Amino acid sequence: MTEWMEYINRKQSTYLSKKRKDSGHEKPYDVNYWGIGNEVWGGGGMMTPEQYVADYRKYATAAPTFALNQFSEDSRYFILSGADANKPKERRYWTKSVMKELSKARPPKVDGYDLHWYNWYLGNEFSASATDFNANDWYQVIKGATELEDILKEQYDLIQDGLDQLPEPEGEFDQKLEKIDLILGEWGNWYGRAFFEEKALYQQNTMRDAITTAIVLDIFHSNADKVKMASMAQTINVLNALILTNGEQFVLTPVYDIFKMYKVHRNNDVLDVTITDENSDHVKFFASINDKIIYLNVINFDLTETISVDIDLPGLVLQYQKEELAANDMHETNTFEDPNHLRAAIVEQRNNVSANELFDISIKPMSVSVFKIVLG
Repeated sequence: MTEWMEYINRKQSTYLSKKRKDSGHEKPYDVNYWGIGNEVWGGGGMMTPEQYVADYRKYATAAPTFALNQFSEDSRYFILSGADANKPKERRYWTKSVMKELSKARPPKVDGYDLHWYNWYLGNEFSASATDFNANDWYQVIKGATELEDILKEQYDLIQDGLDQLPEPEGEFDQKLEKIDLILGEWGNWYGRAFFEEKALYQQNTMRDAITTAIVLDIFHSNADKVKMASMAQTINVLNALILTNGEQFVLTPVYDIFKMYKVHRNNDVLDVTITDENSDHVKFFASINDKIIYLNVINFDLTETISVDIDLPGLVLQYQKEELAANDMHETNTFEDPNHLRAAIVEQRNNVSANELFDISIKPMSVSVFKIVLG
């Protein structure tokens, strides 16, 4: 492990850094994020929390900094293998136990806690399909996505409770862990038939996956004070993918469009949304603000009902824009034969809009809308 880290990151001229240069990469890769173990409760070792923390201590302590002295700034970010979030009893036990083990002696360097969560929909004998489903399947998968928020809050609280139990340092060189970031290192929809694909876990995505992706991203946005990092599984060809490939062909999935639409929330502040008359439990909202620009997400996951929304804002709106990803059928997707069948588009854009013009806005069924509102 130490040799691998040296090969990747060592700036000084050594045998291994020269090997890196000879392999075509003269400068260090400057890798900062290091996962120490992965799913160690399962295929990563079938460990107990006690076994894992003992191993974690060894690897985290042995990992080199390549700094000139112990007072140099340390940019390494060590990620501890967190719980299997799909198992309610086990995830609570794992997180509590890991934090307890860290408190038994001087804690090693820990920066992040890597929780894994999948929106499982497997069916009898793993029969659930990503593309062949009914209305009940639609709502069950969406319900599964909405449950993530409670899991994140639970795990965040358990980490904070564990930090409170850590011992106080007795010497100048002892550290006290005061913060461990919550990370969702793997997330996405996972259907039963993906286990049996010729291409391992290859999975097509439909409007259902676009809806759940939007819901999950809004959960992350709403809990930005709790979730430091989130990594979808996976970018290309597997499960909740943004891109599917076939030889030299590729197609952008509806999930890709959600990520593209949601880029506008980067570096913004979360904005509270007050819902005064929620006329459907099949609609969800999120908003962020950057200076005088508000971005509002509206998700309508009802299969048939168009929902009317009033946006209540004071004064004049200098610019109003609505971008929309909407389907006419719940199974709609993009294929290699029809790669642009389901695409997001700006469906309305106006300048100098009065507040009363933002009433009675129609939100189509099976749709995700992002409004851009520039305040005067």
